[in-house]
Amino acid sequence: MHIASERTSMQTANDQAIESPWMTQQEAAQYLAVSVDTIARRLVPLVNHARPVKGKIRFQHLRLGGKAPRIRVVRSDVHALLPPPSL
Repeated sequence: MHIASERTSMQTANDQAIESPWMTQQEAAQYLAVSVDTIARRLVPLVNHARPVKGKIRFQHLRLGGKAPRIRVVRSDVHALLPPPSL
């Protein structure tokens, strides 16, 4: 399933993709194979939590391209919620 979203990577001068530190809630849900509601229940404001919070995803309202502010979540917080690999 493809989710239409704003660009979440940037190009360098050498045409290498750099991942943005932000994700949409939909991208986070797809990455973790959970619902958007599950992501929403784990959100905490970035302004109140400068450091990661165990089991939570920090978010910030970002204004992109002159559009209304949208919620973006911290990519590293989403990655931290992945279960450890089983051996």
